[in-house]
Amino acid sequence: MGDTINGVNVLSTINRAPVLRTSLDSFLMSEAQIRWSFSYATEDSDIAVIEGVRGVYEGLNAIDDIGSTAHIAKILKVPIILVIDIRGITKSAAAYILGFKQLDPQVNIAGVILNKFSTQTHAKKTVAAIKKFVKVPVIGTIPKENRQGIFLGNAQKLLVLG
Repeated sequence: MGDTINGVNVLSTINRAPVLRTSLDSFLMSEAQIRWSFSYATEDSDIAVIEGVRGVYEGLNAIDDIGSTAHIAKILKVPIILVIDIRGITKSAAAYILGFKQLDPQVNIAGVILNKFSTQTHAKKTVAAIKKFVKVPVIGTIPKENRQGIFLGNAQKLLVLG
């Protein structure tokens, strides 16, 4: 695997079993190598999930895309599904998503998963704000605490290839 700050992992499924296939790193690899590695790693797959690290736009520096999840998404032309922490916010979640969309219009923010909602009312209010102001589909919600009482991680984003 490449540098853990810059690399992203590709998971694919063969006969419904997830398999870690490769790492992609736009700091260490050329665009052609990234496309080839992704193609090779997913050639027998039904679906592939590219898991980014850190923030969507975090890379080698704060100005360009090199080493970021956004860079990988643009190279491979795949959409991003954001997983956002909504503790204590509703309408502000829409502003947060708008910021991700407007920072780089070439990055396709195709949907969001809302993480850490406190009540069903909280989740519904947040979904309503996102539908009204952003028009990005909310594809899932995750409660602050799941049914087994295990707190969920602080996931930030996923890229999904369908």
